[in-house]
Amino acid sequence: MSGAIALFFASFFNVFLLGLNSQFVRDRWIGACVFVSFNISIAQFVYTRVVATSDDVMLSFIGSSVGGALGITCSIIFYSWFNPKLKEWKKRRKINGTT
Repeated sequence: MSGAIALFFASFFNVFLLGLNSQFVRDRWIGACVFVSFNISIAQFVYTRVVATSDDVMLSFIGSSVGGALGITCSIIFYSWFNPKLKEWKKRRKINGTT
C-alpha cells in the first residue's frame, strides 16, 4: 500500500512538472525550463526506484495512473493561475526599470 501511495506522488509530480515545463517551453521561459527540468529528473528517479521495489503491480498501476491524471490536471490549473501573475510581475518590473 505504501508503494502505491509513493507511486501516486511520484507520478503526480512527474506529470505535473512535465506539463508545466511544456507550457514554459511554449512561452520560451528558459530559466523556468532549466529549473523544472532538474526537478523532473528527481521525480523520474524516485518513480523508477519505487516501481522497481513495488510488490503489488495492480495497486501500483492504479496509484500511478491516478497520480498522473491528477498531475496534468493540476498543472493546467496552476499555470492558468500562475501565468497572469507572472506577466503582471514582469510588466511592473519593466515599468520600474528593474529588468
